[in-house]
Amino acid sequence: MLAALNPRQWPYWLKLAAILLAFVIVSRTLVINAFESAAEAEAEGRLRDFVYETALTRAARIEGAVGNALDTIGNAASTAYLRPRLLRLLQITGTPSSSDIVARSEATDLLRFRLIENGLFEYVRVVSLDGVIAASVHPLDAQVAESEVVGVDVSRSQAFRGAIDAQTLGEPQRLIVYRTDDGVDQAEVIQMIEIDQEIVGFLIGRLNLQNTLLNNLTSVTDPEAETQFSIISYLATRTGVVLTDPGSLQQATESVRSAPINQALAGQRGFAEYRIAGVALPMVGYYLPISNTALALITEVSTARFDTSVTRAAFGSAPWLIPIVALIGVVMVYIVWRDGTTMLRETRRVISADLDAPLEVNERALRRPDAFGAALREAVAVHQQTKDSMQALNQRLQASIRDIAATQEVGRFATTQRDQQRLMEEVVALIIKVFPNIYHAQIFLNDEQGENAVLRASTGDAGRKLLERGHRLGIGGTSVIGRTTGEGTITAVLDTMASEVHRVNELLPNTRAELAIPLRLGERVIGALDVQSTVANSFTPDQISTLQAMADQIAVSLENARLYQESVAALNEIARTNRDNTAAAWREHLFSVRSRELVAWAGTPTRTDTENAARAGH
Repeated sequence: MLAALNPRQWPYWLKLAAILLAFVIVSRTLVINAFESAAEAEAEGRLRDFVYETALTRAARIEGAVGNALDTIGNAASTAYLRPRLLRLLQITGTPSSSDIVARSEATDLLRFRLIENGLFEYVRVVSLDGVIAASVHPLDAQVAESEVVGVDVSRSQAFRGAIDAQTLGEPQRLIVYRTDDGVDQAEVIQMIEIDQEIVGFLIGRLNLQNTLLNNLTSVTDPEAETQFSIISYLATRTGVVLTDPGSLQQATESVRSAPINQALAGQRGFAEYRIAGVALPMVGYYLPISNTALALITEVSTARFDTSVTRAAFGSAPWLIPIVALIGVVMVYIVWRDGTTMLRETRRVISADLDAPLEVNERALRRPDAFGAALREAVAVHQQTKDSMQALNQRLQASIRDIAATQEVGRFATTQRDQQRLMEEVVALIIKVFPNIYHAQIFLNDEQGENAVLRASTGDAGRKLLERGHRLGIGGTSVIGRTTGEGTITAVLDTMASEVHRVNELLPNTRAELAIPLRLGERVIGALDVQSTVANSFTPDQISTLQAMADQIAVSLENARLYQESVAALNEIARTNRDNTAAAWREHLFSVRSRELVAWAGTPTRTDTENAARAGH
């Protein structure tokens, strides 16, 4: 009984509950007095956070839309297949010929496809430097105004004046926002058309405001807060142009007179509190500039104050609320303790899980939106990262073991093979067998004149055909082999589609990566090892190092084989000479012995006998 009264013996959740109950009783008065101001401060903080997040989100989307429009029209003016057609349009003068009409039609169709059909622009014009429309592109079902047809002078228009200003300031692009004589706000993108760094005309497109700007001014970041607070966003310029959705236009028109537009256009950003006509409470607005434009974004909402009198009355007139709050606190503490225990158990299981086995996790706990769920998800992520790292490390280790084994096999074979040709043939066959990403390998040797690298060994049917036709490449040439044998350096073409060095071989059309390594003997290059892959970016630094080590072994082995063959030839020559000398000595000796025997038998030879012997070769 006494032990139950000892707080040190209580379970963890009961200690927390007791602390919470004591806190509620002691701080009752303070809580009542501070609740109203705290609630108001919390509401204001939440309101500002919501305005800030909404402003940043909408600004990012608007900047993305404007950037997309600028990039799209810029690409249209510089693409290789459209730019010449734009220049052709600007060169048409007088009555166009039939070919001019065809060229204008092709350019118009291409511009409509690139700029109109994607919904970025309402229409696009190609305008000459003197302000005459060279081409006008509209949707196929649109009615074209007389002021937008080919040949009309638009030099007095806002867009053309903006283009001239941009040209004067050296700006390749510009976004202008203005109000027409009819009171309609418009936005147009101006793109310079250049040839040899000289501006020859302008590509001017009128933005589809609804798709690019207005839709992004009404995006919702927090539906619940959006319902509670009446928030609006609008774009404004120094000249008083306002862009927003129709439902917010009246408030935005009043707000622009008080909102800090100039501060935003000066590159500043922050909160401001101001009043506007027709709204009783002050407005809280966040202002910031839109990058690369002369636009300011204002996101504002009327300040909302929570009436805390009901809360004060409830606490002041209901003493029974304290035990209820305490009971709720006890229950909540128990729930937290239970959830914490569950999360701790799950986290420990994740941490101690076998990396080779599938991970089993409590899915319900994993989906929890609170800190416990976040901790468990982080543990799962760490587990997966560790598993991925181990797998990647294991793959690299296996690749290194394979490379070392291949290098050792080449070394063992090279030290025992004395035939140069067989050595080269076996090496290239071994390379494509060991390395799965290499589908073709070959060896070139420099000729005695030092002019060409001659193919000496090559794999597959393509290699056989190349050998049959005596394939060779100039040393020091522009090819991969030519550069490698000429400079004595490794040439790696990781993507043949984007390389200026790689030359397509009709017998090897599937090559997407090529690597050539010089065969070196000291400072002397005797040839090159060439390997090719069907996958771009296939050769890793580790594989290149392995192949370079192989190439060094091959070069030394080829030299050893050559020296061995020369030694064998020299020994054969010495043996042949010794045999000839020995045979000659034996003939001389036998002749001498025979001569003495003949003298002993027949007497001293006469002069006639001597002459006859000399004529007989003795």
